[in-house]
Amino acid sequence: MNLPLEPYVLHWSSGKDAAMALQTLLVQGFPPPVCLITTYQQSTQRVSIHGTRLDLVTQQAQRLGVPLRAVELPDLPNNQAYQNQMDVHYHALAQEGIKSVVFGDIFLEELKAFRESQLKPHGLDAVFPLWKQNTATLAQNIGPGGIRAKINCIMRNRLPEICLGLDLEDALPHFPADADPCGENGEFHSFVYDMPAFSSPIAMDLGQKVEREYPAPNAHSEPVRMQFIDLLPISASRENP
Repeated sequence: MNLPLEPYVLHWSSGKDAAMALQTLLVQGFPPPVCLITTYQQSTQRVSIHGTRLDLVTQQAQRLGVPLRAVELPDLPNNQAYQNQMDVHYHALAQEGIKSVVFGDIFLEELKAFRESQLKPHGLDAVFPLWKQNTATLAQNIGPGGIRAKINCIMRNRLPEICLGLDLEDALPHFPADADPCGENGEFHSFVYDMPAFSSPIAMDLGQKVEREYPAPNAHSEPVRMQFIDLLPISASRENP
């Protein structure tokens, strides 16, 4: 694992991988990041892909005591739209003296190469603290290690509905044998509501379930069915049932 040059920022998806990457660095004695970067869709005010409400991500940043840099994206942005928007922010970060950007990616070689190529023109170093680690070991250590993550999105083609809304440690026994414990094949996404670096846990209610279908990624696969459960901040759960 290459270590970040300081000061650094952390790409924050709101889920377990970003939290594990942060905890790995903090345990090694690194200071907290200068800021967290998250992307969200303007029309929904939710984190891209995960579907987490932006105000819950704001609560995560507050409990970490780290500023949140929220990057607004159009609905269903293509790779070029995403890259154009992120280039603006990476340029600004480099101008502010940032040296490294930390990611929670574990296995996806193409994504790693994409991130490195996007940061290189800005003189920023891409750092992957979890790269190539055993996902079964990572998943099994989430609860005992103090990270509490709730599954808020599942691929219905890959995981049973009972997993939705459970803490990861409680959902793992329901995973099929061919499912990756950290969701590296897109099986699920999660929301971290507590970790050792938080000042306090985040309280929330479970809201409605919504299922959406997306086009098949290639001619040899079937359409992707994703099911989400709305995580409601306690203050909002009474207003938005």
